[in-house]
Amino acid sequence: MGVWNLPKLDRGASAPAARGGHAIASIGSRVICFGGADRSPTPFSDLWELDTGRHCNQWTRIQPTANVERGKLVPRSGATMTAAGDILYIFGGQDPVTGGCYNDIIMLDSRSWQWMALEVTGVRPPARHSHITGLVQKNTLVVFGGAGAQGPLGDLWVFDLTSRQWSQPATQGDPPAPREMHSGTMLDDTRMLIYGGRGPDGKVLCDACLFDASSLTWRLKEPTPFARCAHTAVALPSEAGCSGNHQSDNDEPMSSSPETEHMCVLVYGGFSGDAVEGDLISIDPDGIDVQMVSRGPDQGDQRLDQQIPQARFAHGAVRVPSTALDHGKDMVVFGGVNPLQDLNDVAIWQGM
Repeated sequence: MGVWNLPKLDRGASAPAARGGHAIASIGSRVICFGGADRSPTPFSDLWELDTGRHCNQWTRIQPTANVERGKLVPRSGATMTAAGDILYIFGGQDPVTGGCYNDIIMLDSRSWQWMALEVTGVRPPARHSHITGLVQKNTLVVFGGAGAQGPLGDLWVFDLTSRQWSQPATQGDPPAPREMHSGTMLDDTRMLIYGGRGPDGKVLCDACLFDASSLTWRLKEPTPFARCAHTAVALPSEAGCSGNHQSDNDEPMSSSPETEHMCVLVYGGFSGDAVEGDLISIDPDGIDVQMVSRGPDQGDQRLDQQIPQARFAHGAVRVPSTALDHGKDMVVFGGVNPLQDLNDVAIWQGM
């Protein structure tokens, strides 16, 4: 299974301000955080790096430079940041003060920390925030849902990183309902698991659905016992949180190839519609089998010696190489908010 580790910052060390709605991505052992907002709300445009491979208690503030013209990264929350090799792509987001949304794409080179706003010709998605973005076959971004001027969206868009053009392909199967604040987790180069979110009626959703980008097909839409929005979901090897190779009553299992490890999706935190949660749930994508992995604080069944992070929503989480094991992966969680405070702590789930 696994265990939580709550590292402490070195005394006097700099760190990102407490926030939620930030964009987060990982490149190897490096965790990169951009933007977000506090509850006042003050939006941020700062960029930070946490290197878990060398010193997981130390943040570094990055000062990116514009590649072409002078300018600054626009403060925003609810954007996504997706890594393709050493390049990061930031899409969308919202100014929480004005309510205005964005549909721009910013390309950020993590080797030089130069950035540029990509010039896009032709059709493009409506502006949005609280959407999901996944990387398909190392050269394509897939965007689903989010919220725009008219509320939650249910559209799917594809951005070709080579031609730098958007398209809205026709899909097959039964797509998920429109939603915002859901998660979208890449299981491999083509399969994405969509989970939870909040619908147009304000209801927090509990369903999970697989999207196969290789055939543009929605598969295995199933309800789960847990409604969540503004949570995080990270794919880890099954030993870190779930096991087995299950299938639903209605569909064949979408098993990964023999050469690839079996993955599960670890869902952490979020809002259930009734409370801010701090538990950790695993979803086996081969049949949407759901298990409780670790209960949150104040739920009464933890070991006395076990550290449990505070409940939260609107946080960020990514997968990094394990800091505790010779083989395996860890999930690094940063920030978020709860009813009492905005957070800027780091919590690490170490799979065993």
